[in-house]
Amino acid sequence: MNEKTTKRTARTTRPSTPKTPARAAMPAATPEAPLSASATPEPAPAAPERAAAAAAPKAGRPRTRKVATGTNEARPPASAKKSAGRQAAATAAKPAAPRKAVAAKSKKAGTPSPAAVPAAAAEAPQAGLPPVVAVQAPNQETGAGARSLSILIVAYEAAPFSRTGGLGDLTGSLPAVLGALGHRVTLVVPRYAGESRGVPVDRFSVPLGGHAEDAACYEVPLGQNARAILVEHAGFFERDFLYGDGHADYADNPRRFAFLCRAALEFAARTGEAVDVVHAHDWQTALAPVFLRTEYAGADALRDAVAVLTIHDAGFQGICAPEWLGMLGIPRSLFTVDGLEFWGQVSLLKGGIVFSDAVTTIGSTYAARLLAGERPSGLEGLLAARGTAVVGLIDDGAGRGTAEPDLDELARGAAGLFGRLREERGQPLRA
Repeated sequence: MNEKTTKRTARTTRPSTPKTPARAAMPAATPEAPLSASATPEPAPAAPERAAAAAAPKAGRPRTRKVATGTNEARPPASAKKSAGRQAAATAAKPAAPRKAVAAKSKKAGTPSPAAVPAAAAEAPQAGLPPVVAVQAPNQETGAGARSLSILIVAYEAAPFSRTGGLGDLTGSLPAVLGALGHRVTLVVPRYAGESRGVPVDRFSVPLGGHAEDAACYEVPLGQNARAILVEHAGFFERDFLYGDGHADYADNPRRFAFLCRAALEFAARTGEAVDVVHAHDWQTALAPVFLRTEYAGADALRDAVAVLTIHDAGFQGICAPEWLGMLGIPRSLFTVDGLEFWGQVSLLKGGIVFSDAVTTIGSTYAARLLAGERPSGLEGLLAARGTAVVGLIDDGAGRGTAEPDLDELARGAAGLFGRLREERGQPLRA
């Protein structure tokens, strides 16, 4: 599968109906104003300028910039940055009545500035953060005879309930394949407008920035050992579109997806079944590892879980203004160079990278390109600091091209990685 998956599209009343996607980034936002591409952080200074800036007193700097060692120094020109990592994707569409499908027209923001890299991330873990572990390439020989894992997958779209392209197909299919390998899988995804499937199984309040938001959960079986939990919230998910109103991203997208992450962890904590792995995807669910290591660190069902973040497109990072921290229930103490701070803004994707035990891509080629800075995202230094904790779930090297990944191979690779991470955490797996 191409690592570039479509992130924006029109919503209709039939979530599984193919649509015409239009990609949109998550540029900086403030609680008072809609998202705007103009709020993208400034481009980073060249290497000599950064060195001079570091030596200059703060009073003489026009803007404060936090740059630590590990940032990719040899950066391409601005024109290359704008073109790298962008890829158009189209899917045949057929609108479904009664709602009129309108393709999203949000504009993708320019490539973000380089990330503020954790100063000593490769040497010692920060307090409360997972250590950098030596993660080997996933073992494909995992299936019969492997220990059973309890896996919680948090995704922002999954077929047949919702999809904008290949990513929705993957997240919707992977749980059943993992379940067939003997693992117990729960997929948590929004119950978007028009979705009526599922049996109600739980309802609870989710604390979110000083307010309580109600979450209603509906269960849908996905196959052997696998199920989907659809999270319903009329204010957040009962909309005509998944990510924007046809002209721009929804201004409250950070809050919508923070709610999804918290609801997923809250549901797992309430069931009481011990979770081995929390698997998040892209910036929309990157706060799941953050909440797992902070607010839910003491939950009985989650205290021993490992966190894995899969990046499908590092060009979309969930950039928002610092004012959002309180409304997302994120402590201000995490707004640091070693946390979620990204050139004066908040990067939700960066938070997921920092707080996860491993960061993965679907294929090894994309992981190598991210680490080498071939797909400029501003996160190259941070990813390099994570070292061997950044891996591809399958080897898609020479001869593989851009072919769709084999789901069985992907599931075995993921399960092998999950199992090793769990053992490295010092907890034996259940037979």
